Amino acid sequence: MSQATTLTLLAQGSEGIYRVELRWAADKLMISCDCRAGIFNKLCKHKTGVLAGDIDILANTDEQEPSKAMAEAQAMLAKAGLESVTEFSTQLRALEAEKDILERKIKNLKAVFAKQIAAGFSVRP
Repeated sequence: MSQATTLTLLAQGSEGIYRVELRWAADKLMISCDCRAGIFNKLCKHKTGVLAGDIDILANTDEQEPSKAMAEAQAMLAKAGLESVTEFSTQLRALEAEKDILERKIKNLKAVFAKQIAAGFSVRP
């Protein structure tokens, strides 16, 4: 199944548009992104968005029509047999949502504790 196919998707990021590349190399589908995390080979929201089929991650530009680009990406992923990626992405997003909730709770608890410290503690009889 040696293929020389490369697909470049334009993903909307917080600091501009990033390129997510899907390419076949030595019978493996390689996925990369040129965002700050991606250039260090870390998992980024652009790669996970493409893997999850999240069309909202894609930029709508003259170079790319998002629904067509995502359909092409999903076809490449299907050829690589990455059906399990959807389950992984779903679990990852659920855990990230839980993490966000816990981080807000921690921030709120720290604020309450800081107010208590600033107000002082009563001496118990």
